[in-house]
Amino acid sequence: MLQSIHKLLPAAAAVLALGATASAQIAFDPAVDITLNSEPEVTAYGDWDGDGDMDLATTADGPDRVELFFNAGDGTFPTRSSINLASGSSPNGLFAANFDTDNDTDLVVTLKSLDAVQVLFNQGGGTFSLGANEQVGVEPEYVVAAHLNGDVFLDIAVTNRAGNSLSILENDGTGDFGAAHFYASGNDSRGLVAADLDEDDDIDIAVAAHGDDQITTWMNDGTGLFTAGQVLSIPSISPEGVDSADLDNDGDNDILTGGEQSGSHFLSIFIQSAPGTFSGPTHYATNGNDPGFVFAGDFDLDADIDAAIVSESSNDVAVLTNNGNGTFTNPQNFATDTQPGHVIGVDLDGNNSLDLVTTNGTGDSISVLLNQAASGFTELGAALGGTNGLPHLEGVGTLQPNTPASIRVTNGLANATAFLIIGLSRIDASFAGGTMVPSLEFIFLMQLDGDGHLFLQDNWPPGVTPGDDFFFQVWILDPNGPDNFSATNAIQATAP
Repeated sequence: MLQSIHKLLPAAAAVLALGATASAQIAFDPAVDITLNSEPEVTAYGDWDGDGDMDLATTADGPDRVELFFNAGDGTFPTRSSINLASGSSPNGLFAANFDTDNDTDLVVTLKSLDAVQVLFNQGGGTFSLGANEQVGVEPEYVVAAHLNGDVFLDIAVTNRAGNSLSILENDGTGDFGAAHFYASGNDSRGLVAADLDEDDDIDIAVAAHGDDQITTWMNDGTGLFTAGQVLSIPSISPEGVDSADLDNDGDNDILTGGEQSGSHFLSIFIQSAPGTFSGPTHYATNGNDPGFVFAGDFDLDADIDAAIVSESSNDVAVLTNNGNGTFTNPQNFATDTQPGHVIGVDLDGNNSLDLVTTNGTGDSISVLLNQAASGFTELGAALGGTNGLPHLEGVGTLQPNTPASIRVTNGLANATAFLIIGLSRIDASFAGGTMVPSLEFIFLMQLDGDGHLFLQDNWPPGVTPGDDFFFQVWILDPNGPDNFSATNAIQATAP
């Protein structure tokens, strides 16, 4: 048994590269459309009401508002409510994060007509209060939150479509922001992503410059000040969205986007070949028309990162499977309502596989597509809040012998010392103001990275007795947690 644990989770390295794996078939239930009677723009997810499952929110007009959808726990949304915004404000971009460190998930929305962003503070139970408008550039389009200036508070990055610029706003810890810093990010700046793009453990930015047929990159000096990085040219392809993930399993982040060229429709990939330097693009057909936003995630539970991209004119979302080395095959197209413009992946039905959500412009709806795959990991409760709220532990993999499995920590304290606890039984013992879920058979000393993340990956071992249970939890040294600890939720793996 000890040998099996060591094979699954080697303590010597935070990331283990895998060789290429065969493409897997991906299957989703038919889309379920939730109508809004107005055109939605962007969807975000978070636990608005604190019940442990992922809810949804989308921006819409008529009236200008953020519409909230509350999950029944199975990926259905019988209850909704609205957060009304200023009339004529034209809400567009939306992102969920904890801006005031109270353990509730807040929202930030771009207000295109007011050249501003606004934080919506979660008061608990799914009710929100309106924060002040924070001025940015002309026609702010999309927004993300990340740790940008080296402190523990989540900052904001915004693209300004008519201003052709990127705005950075630094959080003072209460959800108030100082004056924006501006960077010329390219003509008609649209989607953006925050990720470490040069392997120096701080968060950089990539922007889809739609009018220039390129992705601009901005490298963080660690204090929240940025310098221009490599410009990634995509001739004749006007990118709408951009995402970043480790596509080739070499430990650094690559870049995904998409668009149309001479009547062909592509997912476009840039692979990081050296810190801050990218090769490409390599194009992969999507079998859809007019590709838009892209989302990177593991949809087939083989522990490498696939890609989903919406196709606005063919009314579908294409999912392309990763071969394990950053090349993609086997596009599969799933129907949505009309003119899908934005896509996210999130586990809505609690089976630890990524479902899909699209916003549909002329459909006046969002589409929910539930993933038919189910992970061998079961998520348990008992997280303990710290500096960044509740750290999260996720397990991915079907747990078939000699197939990839991984665990990932997010939302922990950056660069903190952490302890991975693995038990063969569940004890639910009181510890450090929280609950120690696993028995203490195995304890591994780890360190979270500069984003407060940890990733471990290897093949699920052969020879484990079917029905054997393994329990995992990560405890983090955190000065803002009870007794100087925060902790993730626990997860359970049961051998098939």
